[in-house]
Amino acid sequence: MEEEKLYICTFQGENYKDYGNYLTVFSCGVQRPAKSRMHVVRKKGRIDYHLLYVESGTVCVYYDGKVHSLSKGQFVLYPPGLPQENILEKDSVSYWIHFHGEFAEKLLLDCGLSGGVYTAADPLDAGKVFLQFVHAMRASVRVSENRKNALFLSVLCALTEKTDTSDVPYSVWPAVRYLQNYYNENTDVGYLADICNLSRSHFLRVFKETVGTTPHQYLLSTRIEQAKRLLSDSTFSVSDISSMVGFEDSFYFSRIFKKITGVTPREYRKNLQANL
Repeated sequence: MEEEKLYICTFQGENYKDYGNYLTVFSCGVQRPAKSRMHVVRKKGRIDYHLLYVESGTVCVYYDGKVHSLSKGQFVLYPPGLPQENILEKDSVSYWIHFHGEFAEKLLLDCGLSGGVYTAADPLDAGKVFLQFVHAMRASVRVSENRKNALFLSVLCALTEKTDTSDVPYSVWPAVRYLQNYYNENTDVGYLADICNLSRSHFLRVFKETVGTTPHQYLLSTRIEQAKRLLSDSTFSVSDISSMVGFEDSFYFSRIFKKITGVTPREYRKNLQANL
């Protein structure tokens, strides 16, 4: 019988605070049991939400009295207080996030999640976004709450929103998908051309002909669409939203926002509130 490490965990969360926050990401990480499978048991669950995503290998989870064998692209979401038990097979790779907050439940419901076992909308991208999130969280000792929230929202989108690129030719589809997923990063055109296996000049020509705009303009439009969503669904300041969607200068963000939408970010939010 294969060796197994058993971890019996007590109720988690004694030191957690600030539950009144909009959203709080407590911790995240990667699990890679290399020598033996790992059996984790939390009889009383946790005080926060626990999301476990399988990148490779097999993870067996017990949820609501049923056993589920998860493989790449599948994940389980445990609500607070629900008993947890999972077995991570040897050489499997999985990512996890612990989070909570005043609007966490509403945020999850908006994404079609309430607790249970799911399959990612786009397994090819979900793992990349999840790993990016973990690396960003571990790269610095201090990460702002707004930065954590923005990265976490990108993970939820990757898990639950299918990228609609049906009208984009396969030749530039990888670039479009990348810009939609990593809109808050500065991306080099050469890299986009490389992932499409095209020369820089050929890529720029094909992208403009098929998408109808340049990669830079497409990126700006994608950022503004994400900003509109945050202006509508959150109370983050315009400056914070500017940073979340990838602009280093909030004045430049406001100028681009007005150029695309016809109003400033503050005017956009004010108009939304007036129509409620």
